[in-house]
Amino acid sequence: MRGFNNGNYRKFYKKSFKKLDSAKTKNLVLDLRDNGGGRIAEINYLYSYLAKTKYQFMAPAEVNRRLSFFPAFMNNTSSVATKIFMGIASPFIAVDNLLKTKKQDGKLYYRFPYSKEKEPRDQNYTGNLYVLTNGNSFSASALISAHLKATKRAVFVGEETGGAYNGCVAGLYKIYQLPETKLKIRMGLMQIEAPFKQNPDGFGIKPNVEITPTISDRLSGKDPELEWILSDISKN
Repeated sequence: MRGFNNGNYRKFYKKSFKKLDSAKTKNLVLDLRDNGGGRIAEINYLYSYLAKTKYQFMAPAEVNRRLSFFPAFMNNTSSVATKIFMGIASPFIAVDNLLKTKKQDGKLYYRFPYSKEKEPRDQNYTGNLYVLTNGNSFSASALISAHLKATKRAVFVGEETGGAYNGCVAGLYKIYQLPETKLKIRMGLMQIEAPFKQNPDGFGIKPNVEITPTISDRLSGKDPELEWILSDISKN
């Protein structure tokens, strides 16, 4: 999986896990190398097929204001049509933001639906799971990896993720154009975290089996990480 951005993910995962269930699959490899992330909704849906027990996928997201959705759309890069729509819809958006944003310990938190406890889906996969990661595994791929690592659901092979174990700034973005250079900067407005933490902070999800491929491996088409997994499956 090189990203979680495109396509009808519900249809894809439903069909895929139905096939895995029918085949009585015992070993599954989830390749998240070079996965820059994407939709939280998608990884939440994917995790519902990998979880074995009840789970809470996300902690409430920390924000810096109660009306957190307005800066994302009412900025100097938004089209006139977007600003008009936001103006018309503003009463409904404001009510939603105020109802879902709570203050706790002096901080504001927005509660996504992914913060609720849920059951695994029917035909969820309960066999052995291997996850491949590297330094280009960021954002959503690190978030789902944090879950799988914290719950000891999978064996991680490869390199430490670039995305942090303790969360990232994402979820909602403001696109701002600098006045002189006209460069556009995308700024995250929410602190997105799994309900797990590690100390010390500042690290990604570290592999159970660390394997760093060489340039010659890649040039010759070798995949030492995947080869280790296939060997481990064969032994067991």
